[in-house]
Amino acid sequence: MASVVRHPGGKPKTAVATYGVTDLNDVHQIDLLFLSTDPATHARDALTVVDLATRAVAARPLKTKNGAEVLTALQNIYSTDPRLKAP
Repeated sequence: MASVVRHPGGKPKTAVATYGVTDLNDVHQIDLLFLSTDPATHARDALTVVDLATRAVAARPLKTKNGAEVLTALQNIYSTDPRLKAP
């Protein structure tokens, strides 16, 4: 996450959130993203998982934000991506 901060009398600086996470698979950031509809798969959303220590990323397309579909996608990420293990 980044935001632009203007200090009095100075140039704008970009502030980036930092987390003191160094242990692999200790903290994951999970987001649901809205996308335009893919005509091939009819997916309009995506589930993303990021490991904050290594910045490893995985994503799965979703047709809806239904809880069962999100759970299935999350289980698929943790069972198939060797870099990400459930924290």
